[in-house]
Amino acid sequence: MSTLMLNEILQQPGVLAGIDRANEPALAKLKALFAGRKFKGIVAAARGSSDNACNVFKYYAESLAGLPVALAAPSVHTLYGGAPDMSDYLVIGVSQSGKAADVLEVVRSARAQGGAVVTITNDPDSPLASECDVHLFCAAGKELSVAATKTFTAQLYLLARIAAELSGSSDLSDALVAAPQAVQGAIDARAAAQAAALAYADADCCYVLARGYCYGIAQETALKIMETTYVRAKAFASSDFHHGPFAVVDAGTKAILIAPSDASLAGQLEMFEKLRAAGAQVTVFTDVPEKFKSAQATVQLPKVSALAMPFAATAAVQLFAESLSLAKGLSPDTPRGLKKVTVTR
Repeated sequence: MSTLMLNEILQQPGVLAGIDRANEPALAKLKALFAGRKFKGIVAAARGSSDNACNVFKYYAESLAGLPVALAAPSVHTLYGGAPDMSDYLVIGVSQSGKAADVLEVVRSARAQGGAVVTITNDPDSPLASECDVHLFCAAGKELSVAATKTFTAQLYLLARIAAELSGSSDLSDALVAAPQAVQGAIDARAAAQAAALAYADADCCYVLARGYCYGIAQETALKIMETTYVRAKAFASSDFHHGPFAVVDAGTKAILIAPSDASLAGQLEMFEKLRAAGAQVTVFTDVPEKFKSAQATVQLPKVSALAMPFAATAAVQLFAESLSLAKGLSPDTPRGLKKVTVTR
C-alpha cells in the first residue's frame, strides 16, 4: 500500500538537493545580516516537529559556533504578556505553515527590540515569512500527509545552514552537501525499518533514547510514532533516562535506541546493555549493528558523518513509523483528532 506519507518521505533527497538553489538571494541576505554582528545568543521559536528540528540546531550552534541557544516559550508572550530582551540576539522563527500565531508574537517582539530575525517556512506568502529580516524557504512542495516528513528535513537543513554560516564550519557545510545522499541511504535500506516495525505491531508504549546531535531526532521519532500509530511514545536523552525514568523498565518494555558511531556511542552501548539486563526489548537504529547483536531488531543507518547523521536517522525513523501505522491497520496520512495546520496562541 502506498501512502502519502511514504511518497513524501521518498521525495526528501530531491527536496534537500534543491534548497540552496531555491534560497540563493536569501542566503546572500543572511550572510549580510551576520556580517560584523556579535550576538549574545540565539532564541529559536517553534512548536511540534519544528521545535524538534530546533533542538538539533541547538547542538550544531552551541558545539560549532559557541553560541547558547534557548528554545523560546511562546506562551510567555501570548498568555502572560512578557517581552524578554532579545535586542542582541539572533531570533529564529520556524513553522511549516508560517501561521503559528504564538511563534509570530515572539518574532514580532524581537523585531520591535532590534533583534535580528530569521524565519523558516514552507510558504513564502505566510505571515511569518513577512515578519523577518531574512526568510528561508523550505521549497518542499505541498505536503499532503498530516505527519510532517519532507518539511521537517527541509527545516533541519536550513537551520543547519544557519549554524554553518554562524560558525564557518566546513564540516557542517560538507554534511549539508552529503545530506541528500544520507537520506537516500536510509531509504535504500527501508526493508529493515519495515521489518522492525512488525515487531512493534502489538506495542502500546515505548521509549526513544538518543544523545547529542540525534536527541532532537529521538523527540521527532516519538512524535511521529504517537501521531501515526497512537502508541504512547516518550523521548529521553539517554543520560537522563539513567536516572529516575529507568525505574519504568521491566521485562517486555519496548525501547528504541538511536546509536550512531559518534561520540555518543559508548553511552548508547552502556544504555543498551542496561536495558537488556532489565529484560527490555530493544530496537536499535545504528550504522554499527554488529555492536548490538542481542537487539530485538536493528535498522542499518548509512555510514555518514556525525553532523549528517540526523538526516539519515530521520528518514529511517519516518519509514519505521509509517510501516508501524500500516501494521496496526491504521492510516498514517489521517491520524485521528489532527489536522495539517495547527494554530496555537
